[in-house]
Amino acid sequence: MSSNNMIESNKKVRLFLLIFICFSLIFISYNHEFWRDEGHMMNMALGSSFNDLLIEGKYEGFFPIHQVLLKFIYFFTGSKEFSLKFLTIFFFILTGAVLFKYRNISNFFFLIILLSYPIFYEYSVINKHYIMLVPSMIYLILEKEKNINTLLFNIIFLCSTGVFGIIISFSFVISNLKFFFPLKKNFLIKFISFLICIYFTSFLFPIADRLWNPIRIPNLENAIYILKRILLTTNYISNFFQVDSLWESFKYPSGLKSIFIMLMSITFFFFIFFNILRKCNINELFFYLSTNILLFFFFLISSHHGNRHYFIILLFSYFFSAKIIYLNSKRDLYVFCLKYLTLILLIISFFNTSYISIKDYYFNFSNSKKLADFLKKENINCSKILSFPAYSFNSWSVYFDKKCTTLFLENRKIASFYTLKGHSDNYDFTKLKDLILFSDKNYLILSCSNKCSEEYNQVLEVLKRNKRDIKIFNQDTLVGNREKFLLINLNNIYEFEKKI
Repeated sequence: MSSNNMIESNKKVRLFLLIFICFSLIFISYNHEFWRDEGHMMNMALGSSFNDLLIEGKYEGFFPIHQVLLKFIYFFTGSKEFSLKFLTIFFFILTGAVLFKYRNISNFFFLIILLSYPIFYEYSVINKHYIMLVPSMIYLILEKEKNINTLLFNIIFLCSTGVFGIIISFSFVISNLKFFFPLKKNFLIKFISFLICIYFTSFLFPIADRLWNPIRIPNLENAIYILKRILLTTNYISNFFQVDSLWESFKYPSGLKSIFIMLMSITFFFFIFFNILRKCNINELFFYLSTNILLFFFFLISSHHGNRHYFIILLFSYFFSAKIIYLNSKRDLYVFCLKYLTLILLIISFFNTSYISIKDYYFNFSNSKKLADFLKKENINCSKILSFPAYSFNSWSVYFDKKCTTLFLENRKIASFYTLKGHSDNYDFTKLKDLILFSDKNYLILSCSNKCSEEYNQVLEVLKRNKRDIKIFNQDTLVGNREKFLLINLNNIYEFEKKI
């Protein structure tokens, strides 16, 4: 077979793989029930004007590009669910399309990176903004001949997505100053681009009443914890379901698995660093190291980040690994070792994707859609419902395409979007008894823990409800820390079947 025929054949195989993966994503995504953070993005987009979005962005800690795009899509579709899912699926397809053009990358790597846990499930099934970073990351790392206008667009877009994009863009620019200076050519375009990026960066500046504290004094214990989580991101199944922490797992055979994953991760990062160093490419070395160091430093000084945020470091390294393995002419033992170590880590990540996707299919973390379907079936007006805590309103209200307004008990405000300005979880619904009973709402949805028994008894005692006025939603199928709801009739209009 001639080389042209082989290239054409590989192209068809890759196209088939991309189509297959995209259909799989659509199927799994539409089974996934919205979490509170996902609904929060949609309610923020629709419940705020463009000017309010900029104000709220200061409290959220990033420029609200995700919400602006959601508002735009909803304007044409009128569906909250479609708008949220369309955006992540679109950027996933864009990620595949950008990666598609690098034909030196093997079809197996193409398949396994798109099905990796961070890209497929964490970034694309879960409807947040992280997948929006990936196409631009690929361009900055893998593209050899960069067009200045395309490059500036990707840098601006990365900065608009938040702190991770700002760090990656900043590291790239500092690492490639010769490319940007002198500014004689395209001076105005470059200058305006940098001003826009500085404006996006200003959303990270500390302000009062922000949900998360952007600056705190780092300590060694936090550094060790963050490093541990980064090195274990491939082994994310236990983290996702909160089975065992690393140190606790040392007591069991699974501790050996954790040590093995850690050693592979350390070797993986070392091989990337060593191969870049051997090329004596100072720009690439600085780009790789500065990005990882700045991301680590951000995790160290920020109080608001979780395990899933650490994936950005692993994903950044995967693309650098692909560049070393597939896009450089030099082939030796070190590159060979890096190739198969990368593939092993990606295969482990793929099994995480498969496991968690199946788990999410049968046991959704949130029961928001089931709850919303029940409310629709009973013809309950979503604007006649109180929800406590206020933030739990986001998960189920997003399934109603009309605007749902509620009385947010914590700040006594009637709206469709609960601002995170000064947000606190330290509220007790029993202290808001009078506000609940004397509102014009007909129902109270109460998010609860365990088997809802404590909240159930409080409702009976404090709100003086009859047992028939309370429905424990989906109690039997929920275990662990997954979301549960009490649906409480406040005015006895409806009678619910007793299922306790």
